Amino acid sequence: MKYPLKKAAVLPVLVFAGASLMTGTALAETIRVAADSFAYAKGDYADGQAKPVSTYTIKGKKAINYVNKGDLVGYNINVAENGVYDLSFNIATATAQGSAVEFQVKQDGKWVSYGATTVNAKGWDNYSIVKSDAQIPLKAGSQEVRVLGAGSDDWQWNLQYFELNKMGELAE
Repeated sequence: MKYPLKKAAVLPVLVFAGASLMTGTALAETIRVAADSFAYAKGDYADGQAKPVSTYTIKGKKAINYVNKGDLVGYNINVAENGVYDLSFNIATATAQGSAVEFQVKQDGKWVSYGATTVNAKGWDNYSIVKSDAQIPLKAGSQEVRVLGAGSDDWQWNLQYFELNKMGELAE
C-alpha cells in the first residue's frame, strides 16, 4: 500500500565507523525493537518446544527462534512522531524456499497487514538486514504490532530485531 508523503525533516548526525568519523543524515525517528522483547507469542506447530517461539543468544546478541509457519509474536511500541515508516528486519533462515515474515499493525481495532517479505537462506545464525517494500503509516503514541511466520515451509526464521525508519510525514 502506498501513501502520499510529505518530505520528512532530515537531521545531520555524526556516525562513528570504527576509528573514523563520518557525517550523514538521519530522519527524525528510528524505532528499533529487540525481537526478544515481545509481549506475547502464539502458535500451535508441534516443534517440541514448550512455547510457540524460543529465545537464545548468538554471538552475544539475543534473538527469537523456533518460529514456525503461522507463529506470531506481538509487540507494544511507542511511536514519538506521526509519519510513514519503512521497515527492515535483522533476520536469518536456513530454509531454502518458503520462508517469509509478515508485519501487521493494529489500526482502528483491526489487524492490517503490510505484506510478507521473503527471507533468503543464509543459515540459522547468519543474520542479515532484509528490507520490506512496505510503507507503514503510524500515528504517535502506543501501537500494537506483530510479526508472523508467513511462508509456506513449516520452519520459518530467527529474528534479532526489526526497525521502523521514518521516511516521511502522513499526508493531511
